[in-house]
Amino acid sequence: MKLRIRDMKNFSENLNQVFNILNKLTDSEVFQSTLIDLNDGEGPLLHIKVCGRDSFWDDKLECQDQGMMVNNKFIDVLKGVGREESNPMYESILINN
Repeated sequence: MKLRIRDMKNFSENLNQVFNILNKLTDSEVFQSTLIDLNDGEGPLLHIKVCGRDSFWDDKLECQDQGMMVNNKFIDVLKGVGREESNPMYESILINN
C-alpha cells in the first residue's frame, strides 16, 4: 500500500484530531503529527511525536527513523525523576547541545 500525499495529510490531521483531547487534558503537546518534506526527492514523511519521541514514516507507513528529542520535558515524568543540574547525565546533554 502506498499513500498519496493528500491521504498522508488527511491521516496526520485525523491523528491530531483524535489526540487533541489528550493534549488539552494535559495542557501540553503530548502528541503531535505533521507532514514534512525533506526536499530530497523522496517525497514527504509523516512526522509523529509522542511524549517527545520522534518517528518518521514514509508513504508506505514504514518507519524510516526514530529517536528522542534532547530537550524533552516528558523525560522527567517518564523516568519519575526530576532534573538536577548536578546530575552528570543531564550536564552532558546540556554541554553537547
